[in-house]
Amino acid sequence: MLLNVFLSLFTAVFVRSAAINKSSYLDSLWPSGRPIPFAFEEGLSIDLQHKVKDALSLLSEKTCIRFEKFTDGAHPNDTVLFFSDGRGCGSFVGKIVNETYPFQKINLEFSCRNTRVIMHEILHAVGLAHTQCRYDRDEYVSFLENRTQPDQLHNFVLFPREQYDNYDVPYDFSSIMHYRSYDFALNSALPNLIAKDPLYQSAIGEHHSVPAHSDLLLVNRLYGCVEKCNTTCENDGFPNPNNCGTCICPHGFDGRHCADRALGENGSNPCGATLHVSASLSRLTESLSASGANRMTCYWHLQAAEGQRIELKFNSAGSPRGKCSSYASGGTELRLGTFEVGGYLFYCPEHLPNTTIISQGRLLHPSFVSGLFCACT
Repeated sequence: MLLNVFLSLFTAVFVRSAAINKSSYLDSLWPSGRPIPFAFEEGLSIDLQHKVKDALSLLSEKTCIRFEKFTDGAHPNDTVLFFSDGRGCGSFVGKIVNETYPFQKINLEFSCRNTRVIMHEILHAVGLAHTQCRYDRDEYVSFLENRTQPDQLHNFVLFPREQYDNYDVPYDFSSIMHYRSYDFALNSALPNLIAKDPLYQSAIGEHHSVPAHSDLLLVNRLYGCVEKCNTTCENDGFPNPNNCGTCICPHGFDGRHCADRALGENGSNPCGATLHVSASLSRLTESLSASGANRMTCYWHLQAAEGQRIELKFNSAGSPRGKCSSYASGGTELRLGTFEVGGYLFYCPEHLPNTTIISQGRLLHPSFVSGLFCACT
């Protein structure tokens, strides 16, 4: 078997992904038509068990994969996903076959017990590899070997296309499977992953949603879920395999076919707007101060007339006091027209471009996360 590699992440790291090439390694996919059995190591905390179940439930809601708690005798011929508190955060990629030990471990030590890491490891188990190992990585990112810990170089080796395919899912810096720009770097001040488009640098490994829309799309294509429906979706949504009359939408979009603007997230009051941009100069200002449990996300859709594109220039963004903070406490994401992947991410004044940005099509999508201040023209 090819995919008997255990990916151990001894720090909480992420990156954008490729998936098993099912035309070559079909046995590494979990069987369709029946649930994947899972079990917990004896003594695993109830809190962690709940987090794992929540992650499995979320994945089931947005894909055609199902999970079922293992009971003795119920799955005599199946491999069982086995969640353990073993050393590190790690999982095999795809399903493995071991007739003498049918339990396939996912290690979740204490430092791994947050939603992002749990989902990251589950996605490994269903067949997703790291994004920075995609065969087309070098088109988007430069990897600096001389800035990387020598014993961690294997985490950046490119997989050949015969082993892992991208299934026409674009490279996504914000995938939950993508490493951050300094993971396993010799010096955390010197990143070892450099975006070829500098405006993506601060977005590398920063995750707007768990999992990313592109991660869900990749899983659905890997397991043939999207083939169950012929629904037409807008704005890079894809058919919901559990309800063919609806679509699964990228963040910032809503409605049965992803044609509508989402009204906001995390319990915030509706905010943002859809603005029709004319040839005359206009100004957009957004200020959010809520944080923590009251964190707010506002979506704006800037729309030009048919056949036209939008020019945008940032005057300022970040904390009103000019202090730089991590994306966890606020930021501005800008997507130029490809909505199935994450966009540019600015959460410090120094991240802002000093040139005008032009949309790819007639729709430009800024989203603002508290607490931040943004003024753009």
